[in-house]
Amino acid sequence: MIPVSDILAIFHRVSEADGTAFDSAQDLDPYLSDVKLYPPEPLVDLGNAVGEILEKKPAAAIEIALRLVGSPVEATRALVCVVIGRLARHSPVSWMELSRHLASDESWEVREYAAYIFDAQGGSEGLAAFHLDYCFEVLSGWIHDTDYRVRGVTTNALLGFYSKCPEIGERLIQLLEPLLFDGSDYVRNQFAGALRVMGRKRPELIFSFIEKHIGDESLVIGDALRLVLNHRWTHGHDARRDEILKQLK
Repeated sequence: MIPVSDILAIFHRVSEADGTAFDSAQDLDPYLSDVKLYPPEPLVDLGNAVGEILEKKPAAAIEIALRLVGSPVEATRALVCVVIGRLARHSPVSWMELSRHLASDESWEVREYAAYIFDAQGGSEGLAAFHLDYCFEVLSGWIHDTDYRVRGVTTNALLGFYSKCPEIGERLIQLLEPLLFDGSDYVRNQFAGALRVMGRKRPELIFSFIEKHIGDESLVIGDALRLVLNHRWTHGHDARRDEILKQLK
């Protein structure tokens, strides 16, 4: 169990000192070194509580976040993703360099948390709820990032928000479409997973997208599209799904 009250006391103390007295290795990492990243709710709740403290001290918040990002403890780096998701509401541009760094983390679990910076997760609101256009602007750059891990994060970065606001579906699928042609198997599979999630809310949108690419796909693209279709979101649309599968290379 995370000792929430002890950790919040630390952040109250260091925020009052403008972050200069904060040492993640000494002050926080011992509390989080054995904490599992999933299920995410405990860390998300803690991150929002920490963010609530730090948003009152923006100068200290930046100093503290920089030290958290460099932690060797995965749960600490995951926590700072949630914290940034709250703090970025007030000045999103200031936090994107750190966000991109976390999106390239070697741990896939931390990268999942980096997506929470933009996204709605559980009872919390991500950056998209406050600066949706800016989120699309940033992610449109990340789609073409040289690091495949950053490109992969874009596939998850707005799915929670989409589940609440499926009317952004056309805009989201247009954003993600280049990933269908990505050179990384990992990224294409992440993209397929995103379309599966989107299909639960708007199956017609996803079927139409796939049908648009019938005939112009390579073998690897066809594999990605089959991966999208071989999933339970297509239940109830069996005939259409099977017809598309026949046509894919």
